[in-house]
Amino acid sequence: MRWRWEKGGWIVVDRVSGRVQPIALPEFDPYYSQVSWFRDYVAYCGSSDDGQKVFAVIVQAGKRRPLLKKGLAEKIENCPAPIWQRGPVRVTFATKEDPKLTFRVTSRAVDVATEDESEGEE
Repeated sequence: MRWRWEKGGWIVVDRVSGRVQPIALPEFDPYYSQVSWFRDYVAYCGSSDDGQKVFAVIVQAGKRRPLLKKGLAEKIENCPAPIWQRGPVRVTFATKEDPKLTFRVTSRAVDVATEDESEGEE
């Protein structure tokens, strides 16, 4: 049997039990976007089914609904991986078409970070 690697869905592996299960990333397109992980949070650019709309998406592993789904510019050619920062936990989406968007992530919510917050602590 020959194995062939293809881009596709993501899986989560439980380190204790060895249980493997797929994780759903809403509106994720593996050929268009890069995923960035921080703890059990995932950030990426999602796209609509017709490819006309692009979204900043933040998902917590094991949750059905995204914590954030915010529209970005339309028809972005490439979406770089979002950048995570600690203390407070923040994620920045930077595309050529949109200015940097930074969001503060708490355990159950996502807020837009202010200019002072996003440029202050590292």
